[in-house]
Parts: sequence; structure tokens; C-alpha cells
Amino acid sequence: MTAALRLAAIDLARRTDTRRRLPRLRWSQHWPTERLAAWQQDRLAELLDFAGRHVPHYREEFARLGCAAGADPPARILAALPVLTKDDVRAAPDRFRPDPAQRPRAMARRTGGSTGEPFRYLVSRDAFAAQWAALYRAWEWSGYTVGKPMVTLGGASLTRAGAGGFARRVYSFLRNDRPVAVGPLDAADLDRVAAEIHHARAHLLYGYPSLIYRLAGHVLERGGPFPRPRSVVTTSEMLFPGQRRLIERACAAPVFDFYGCNEVNLIAGECACHEGHHVAMESCLLEVADEQGRALPAGTGGRLVATGLLNLAMVLIRYDTGDMGSLDPAACACGSGLVRIRTLEGRSRDLLRTAAGGVVHGVE
Repeated sequence: MTAALRLAAIDLARRTDTRRRLPRLRWSQHWPTERLAAWQQDRLAELLDFAGRHVPHYREEFARLGCAAGADPPARILAALPVLTKDDVRAAPDRFRPDPAQRPRAMARRTGGSTGEPFRYLVSRDAFAAQWAALYRAWEWSGYTVGKPMVTLGGASLTRAGAGGFARRVYSFLRNDRPVAVGPLDAADLDRVAAEIHHARAHLLYGYPSLIYRLAGHVLERGGPFPRPRSVVTTSEMLFPGQRRLIERACAAPVFDFYGCNEVNLIAGECACHEGHHVAMESCLLEVADEQGRALPAGTGGRLVATGLLNLAMVLIRYDTGDMGSLDPAACACGSGLVRIRTLEGRSRDLLRTAAGGVVHGVE
């Protein structure tokens, strides 16, 4: 089955239009940064207008601040809005949903809850399709295209084990993805995981860096052969330089790190230059802010604050991702105009050691 047919089948099952969006993203990634930023401001203006008219939280915020969407510049309104936290949304989630007559088709989603209580939110099918198109594009930066065999190595929050049941298996089949669930990560479990990955003959190994690192170290220590994918993509955690070096040595393949925050359509990934994470500017506006919520200039480190530009099912503007970093708008040697997260200090998930001597990943 060709990549185009696989994407068409996935879109049919999900009622999305990812296949149509992906070529557009391949084109827009080469726009100059200034053009991408101007496009963002247009989408931001539309979002602010919608939020000010139809979303209870923002109707009240705009009135309190004396802002008027359509009359005031979008950048001025954005700067005036306070940073939004998960607790703000948890306290009154319906206040971030539009009036009933304006609600798009949406799906209920949740984060993995690695740092506490899982965060529940709604995502429109339009935003969901854009998120997957951005993810597929980022996979292509690693040399991978949809349909080539891949292995996903992670816990339930990444493989969605037990969630969606039949639908999840269908999506995995259509993507040619083999999810490999991890267990206690003792020697026997690591041997089993390595054997499953080897049997899959994957072009792409995708998963948590801590798990791939532990697996790679185990195989190198034993002197056995390690599965040799064409590339490795790590996600959901901080990837440390020592982890990258060991994984690349064990796999004899380059490592590409991804960063994301699904509730605001934030997808960012490394290109072949490995000099920061390119942000999918077409669906998310990313700022760096200080502790008072004031935007900081490019190159200055601070809180990563994101605005999802497309999700009208639950509007989250200036949302605190919980991570720290800095942005670099300078042109990348790869030719992309997408801004980069130059430094990133994200949350790390713990590996918990069991009484029997095994290790369990923190999201299990």
C-alpha cells in the first residue's frame, strides 16, 4: 500500500483531511520566517475575533482589559492577556469552550499525566488533522515517510495501549507501526523488546529517550546485535547529549528529537542540522515569557507559552506548557523558515526501580 493510500485510509477512518494538509506544510516550511510570522498574525486575528465573540472566558477577559478584537492589533491583545495554566483550565473547562451553536466537531483527549493528574481537553477535527500533518512532516525530516515499517517503543501514553482498542490497531496497521509495550525493563524484558524490534525490521524507531537509551545500553553491554533502523525519533522527554551519543552508537543511525504539547497543537522537531527544534508555525504561535508573563526577545530563555491557532473546540491562548526554553528566528542551513526552539528544558519522566530489581517507566 502506498503512502498516499495509507493517508487516505487514515483520513477516512478519522474523518480528517491530513492527506490534503501535508503537501501544504511541505511547501510552507520553506517560506521566509517573516512570511510565516505574517500568516500567524492573520490566524491569530481570526482566533481572537472568534474567542472575543463566542468563548466566555475571553469575552470577560477582553472586557476587563478594554480590548476589542478587530479594532486593536492582535499582537497588543495577545501581550495583554495573562498566561494560562492547566489549573486555570481544570477549574472551569467549559469557560474555554465556545457557545453551543459555535462548537465544531471535537474529540475528547487527555495528556499522559507524567507530572500529576492527567489533563483533559477537547480538540476539533480540523486541529487534530493539522497536528498529525505537522507530525508526519517532522517524521519526514528524519528521512521517514508514512507506510515504511516503524516501531513505537513506549508506555500507554505513547502507544495508547488499551485505549481505542480496535481503532488503535487499525491506525497502527495503516501506518505500518508496530507498538512494542514495555514491561519491568529487567534483562529478560529488554531482550524481548530488542527481539521484537529486530523482527519488525523498522525504518524508524520512535519512543521515549529513556527507554531507548536503557535498551541500547543493555544490548551494548551484552555484546549482542542491536536492531538497525534508518533513524531514531525520541519524544515526550528531555533527550540528554549522553543518551543521544549512546543510542546513535548502538543503532548506527541518527537521532532526531521531537517536542510537543498536543493541547495547543505544538509540534516541533529536529531537522538534519540538529540545531534546534523547528516549530510548526502554521498551527501554533510560540512565545518565551518571563515569570510575570511578559514576552521576552528571541534568544532569551524563559517559559514556553503557546497559542493553538486552529483548535476552536477549546480555545487556549498563551498557555503555559510547563517547559523552559529559548527561540532562534535565524535562518537554518536546511532552508526552512520555521523558527527553532534553540534551547529546551522540559520535564523528565522518572524510571522507577521495583523491589524485584526491574524498572518501570513513570507513565505506566
